[in-house]
Amino acid sequence: RKEAYEAVNLWLQQNVEFDAIFACDDFSAIGALSALNQAGIRVPEDVALVGFDDLEISRYLPPPLTTVAIPIEEIGRIAVQQLLRLIHTGKADLVTEVETKLVIRRSCGCE
Repeated sequence: RKEAYEAVNLWLQQNVEFDAIFACDDFSAIGALSALNQAGIRVPEDVALVGFDDLEISRYLPPPLTTVAIPIEEIGRIAVQQLLRLIHTGKADLVTEVETKLVIRRSCGCE
C-alpha cells in the first residue's frame, strides 16, 4: 500500500528508531518492505516485518512475509449469518471471534 510505503519513508526521514513493523495487512507490509528495501534496510536483519491476512503472494516475497492467516471464508459465512439474524430478529452479536494462525516465514527473523 502506498500509505504504508509513505509512512515508513517519513519515519526514516524523521530518524524514528524502530526494529519491527506489524502491518495491518499484507499489502501494507509489502509497501513497508518496499520503502525499507529502497533505503537499504534489510528485512529481517535490521527490521522485522509482519503482515496480517496471509495473501498468497506473501510467501513469494523476498524475504517471505511472516503473517497472520485469517479464515476468510468462515468470516464471510458468519457475516451472512449475522446479517440474516439481524434482518429476522433485529439482533446480532456485537463481537464475533475467529481463530487465527501465525504463519512464520523469514521476514520476522524467527526462522
